[in-house]
Amino acid sequence: MLRLYGPRLAAATLLLDALKGVPAVLAAKLLALPVWLQGLVGLAVLLGHSYPIWFSFRGGKSVSSAFGVLLVLVPSVALITALCWALLAWRLRTAAAASLISALLAPLLCLWLAPGYVSVVGALACSYWPAMASIFAAYAVGKSRPYADSPTRIALRG
Repeated sequence: MLRLYGPRLAAATLLLDALKGVPAVLAAKLLALPVWLQGLVGLAVLLGHSYPIWFSFRGGKSVSSAFGVLLVLVPSVALITALCWALLAWRLRTAAAASLISALLAPLLCLWLAPGYVSVVGALACSYWPAMASIFAAYAVGKSRPYADSPTRIALRG
């Protein structure tokens, strides 16, 4: 979005996409649902963003929606991950690579800052539901497959 349409539209899109899933995840958290169920609601938000019915199941990459979900579930992890994304995007000059690295960094940060949510965000086996382990990171990496002319694919080719 930033590369094609500039910083103003990219910032507006980031804000709206991040806010899109906040009500559902916030409701799950305020209802004190189990952590694995909060994660399932967050996953539904990401899937709804990536595969919307009204756009023939073609949507976004869910990076900003994942940020909104993380912001509700584990704000400290979300903010540090966003800072890492900004630094990486500035240094690498590509948002796609910064998104991938940040998505892989989130579970490690969660392990350190919010161990109760590692099963939802992250990389370790969950005591509630093992299938939720690392699902957000794996989803973000899988959804970020580079297109033929993307900066990520060009960088990987050398």
